[in-house]
Amino acid sequence: PPTLLNAAKDLIIALLITNFLMLIGQVFSAMLISQQQIYIVNNLQILNSIIYLGGIILVILLGYNISHLAIPILLSTIIWLVLLVFFTLRYWV
Repeated sequence: PPTLLNAAKDLIIALLITNFLMLIGQVFSAMLISQQQIYIVNNLQILNSIIYLGGIILVILLGYNISHLAIPILLSTIIWLVLLVFFTLRYWV
């Protein structure tokens, strides 16, 4: 159906943005790992997974459509990236 196609396009665009942000975040992860701060990277990844999966489950349970899945996916990635940059700058400098 055309309505699902448009919703799926929104989700695909959000996933592309998320993957781009995660690719950028890998640079900061490598910087933290080089500073022997692996536990920070692991904890941030756990936090990302909790927000990501919890948000998806919440969206599904609340009955929203497929395009609304983009919100927790993008939100979890943005939170992960901001915290990752913060900790990287804190330990790198």
